[in-house]
Formats: sequence, structure tokens, C-alpha cells
Amino acid sequence: MKSKKILASLLALSMITSVALVGCGKAEEKGAGTAANGETDTEQYLNMFLQSEPKTIDQSKSSDSYSSQILANCQESLTRIVQDENGKDKIEKGIAESWETSDDKLTWTFKLRDAKWSDGKPVTAEQFVYGITRTLDQNTASPYAFLLYPIANAAEFNSGKAKAEDLGVKALDEKTVEFTLKSPCPYFLDLTYFKVMQPQREDIVKKYGDQYGSEAESMVYCGPFKISEWVHNNKVEFIKNPEYWDAENVKLDKVTMKIIKEESARMNELLNGSLDVAPVVKAEWIKKLD
Repeated sequence: MKSKKILASLLALSMITSVALVGCGKAEEKGAGTAANGETDTEQYLNMFLQSEPKTIDQSKSSDSYSSQILANCQESLTRIVQDENGKDKIEKGIAESWETSDDKLTWTFKLRDAKWSDGKPVTAEQFVYGITRTLDQNTASPYAFLLYPIANAAEFNSGKAKAEDLGVKALDEKTVEFTLKSPCPYFLDLTYFKVMQPQREDIVKKYGDQYGSEAESMVYCGPFKISEWVHNNKVEFIKNPEYWDAENVKLDKVTMKIIKEESARMNELLNGSLDVAPVVKAEWIKKLD
């Protein structure tokens, strides 16, 4: 139950960004891409903020909400979370185009769609298995490995009491991922859109080693955007990923996340039009915006 509560809070943080950027055409067309003089730009963009620099965006090692916000928009898992017309959250197909469960709820089988990475290579079932196995590996020291414990032998492998081949996650073929759970888990589907379930490319992880996820160029991306520039302690810049399977429904061409720690600085940028989105809680700032 503790895992479910922690998962819910983490997902809420990353969702704030992802819901704003993908598949929500009305929201983007209304606010994004408007120049300072009030005229509409031909390029659709959005300027947002991060409260702090993420330590890493390595899916297996990241632990802060800032990395979750970034990963929610440049990577994708089996499913994704969106908001319906009533503003309610719902789970939607991501890289998985379908899934089914066994009658006893212990086996989950996901069929993958034709998805690609930003370098044009295909997303495969084995890459999901690799990412999950790497997260659970003791040597990775993932802070969120415990979220995967509903998977059979996950806790045992994470503690060194089982082998990787004992894990209840298998690639049946290039486009089929099968999970075997240790017991029925009512929130298992909620896990399938979190970062610890995102696919990882073994060739890229091994190429960059400890630097994987520390720079824009040290990753490849399978989400709606890819990181074009990461100026540490300043900004993270995204551009639309043309290889994304649902690229035609991504309404924005560019997103900039400015790293602004001070609330007063964020509010000043919001007032002068340099930021399009920022939470406002203090009464004096709300009055200025009115």
C-alpha cells in the first residue's frame, strides 16, 4: 500500500507536464506560440519552468520530481496517462497497442506497436525487459526499484537472492512483453506509465556508462519530444520528435523548461511573458496577474 501512495504522488508531479504537452490541442492552440506583441507565431511553443536542476534523467537512477517531469515528455512507457474532457485522469495506450490479463490476474501480456527511437531504431520488447532488469539490479542502486516488487522475484533479485533470468518479465518476441506477478496487484497498470517501466537501450547505456542521462546527447528518446539542449542550471529545451509514433497529435514544436529557483523570479518572467505556465499561490501575485 505504501508503494501505491508513493507512486501516486510521483505520477501526479510528472503528469502536470505531460498532460500539458501531448494530445491536448485546444490548450496549446490557445496559449502556446503567442509572441510578446500579442500576434500568433507560426511556431507552436511553450515556456515552462523547473524549480531545480535534476541530478540525472537516467530512468533507473533519477529520484527527484524534476527528472520525472522531463522524462514524462521525452520518453514513453507501455501506457501513458492523459486527461479526458472532464479533466479526469485515464490510462491510455502508449507504446503498447493492446494488453490482456489472465483470469487469475497474475499474467499481463502487452503487445507493442511499431514505435521508434529518435535515431530511427525500433523500440523492442527486450528493451523493456532490459530497463526493468537494470533498475532492479543491485549494482544500479535504483531508489525506486521497490515499485517493481509486484513482479515475481523482483524483490529477491534486487536483494541478490535470485538471478535476472528468474524475473517475471520476459520478451516473448520483438513486440510482446509478458509480466508474471507474485500475486494479483490492483495498481499494476498504474506502474506501466512510470519511468521505471520505460524501455532502455542497452547499447546507449553501455556507451555512456555513468554519464548516461547526464547530458542531452547521452540518451535516445522514444517520447513525443527529444531534448535538443540542456544548459545545466539554466534550461532544458525540447523539440518535437518526428520519430514518435503519435507525432501528428503533438501540437507543440518546441518546449523550454527554464530552471528558476526563486518564486519572485518566476513571477516576474510570467508577468513579462517569458513564461507561459507557472503556479501562483500568493495573493499579491494573483492581483498582478488579474
